[in-house]
Amino acid sequence: MRSVHAALLSSLFLLPLSRAGAQPFDAREVPADAKWVLHLDMDAVQASKVGAMLTAKLDKDPRAQAGLNEVQILSGMKIPQDLHDVTIYGKDFTPEGGVVLIHAVTDQAKVVNALKLNPTYASATYGAYEVHTWTDKGKTMHGSYHGAGLILISQSESNLQTALDVLDHKGDAVAPNSPLVAGANKGDLLYLAGTGLTELKPAKEPKSPVLAQVEGAVIAVREQGPNLLAHGTITASALEAAEQIRASLEGIKAIVTLSASGENADAKAKSTAEALQNFTIKAQDKVLTLDWPLSLEMVRTWVDNMGARPATAPAVKVAPVSGTP
Repeated sequence: MRSVHAALLSSLFLLPLSRAGAQPFDAREVPADAKWVLHLDMDAVQASKVGAMLTAKLDKDPRAQAGLNEVQILSGMKIPQDLHDVTIYGKDFTPEGGVVLIHAVTDQAKVVNALKLNPTYASATYGAYEVHTWTDKGKTMHGSYHGAGLILISQSESNLQTALDVLDHKGDAVAPNSPLVAGANKGDLLYLAGTGLTELKPAKEPKSPVLAQVEGAVIAVREQGPNLLAHGTITASALEAAEQIRASLEGIKAIVTLSASGENADAKAKSTAEALQNFTIKAQDKVLTLDWPLSLEMVRTWVDNMGARPATAPAVKVAPVSGTP
């Protein structure tokens, strides 16, 4: 049971969290050599209509509530009010290359004591910081607090140390004019950006050669009027690559639409096709601009159906044909 509790707590560190004040992505917390970043602002989510939908869904789920209650017991964190933000970044696409920064209100003593229940737990010092090490599902994890409200997690001890140095202004952070910051704005629920992606060696070969030609991307998701809007750009490595990416995305949209028009198409397929009708792609040289507004009513339907099992037809008993046993 002790190892189960420790594993649950370590998985807590990977939950999408948010920072008080609903601030946008803060490049000052990310090293200058980072190539990609993902930022989720749960304060903005909690203040949004989508957040209200998700909260209502979780409030009705006994299993979710039981899990959240156990997290609170182990960490002292009350969800959602004590959750702040998460920023994940990396210099490459390997599991060891990523670093997670989490802003949250927790009981640090409880967190550390729960980690100590893991039989592989160990600790060491790095400057003024205590670095905790434990194993979760066969992976060695390294974690530390920076102040009272910022948790850092990485599979690489050296990357964790670099992250602490950047936070202490002992290392260079991403420049304000970096492409990684270009599309970040206050009020974004989700922000994703990457640059120099064609130079990185993927952890696995990409399923599509088209994706390997994406040089950079910036995508932001926010509420805008009656819609949840995803807006972004994709920069290709060449003009031909940009056309291939555009054609691939248009092709996916056409295939989904065609599939949903069939007689046997289910409600999920039709809903997806309807959502894609408003997805647009505009090309200018090597840059593709994407816009995808989703009505909040459609999002509500998707949230309501989260976790729902597909309906199954009732069993039908067939009476034996005359003359058969």
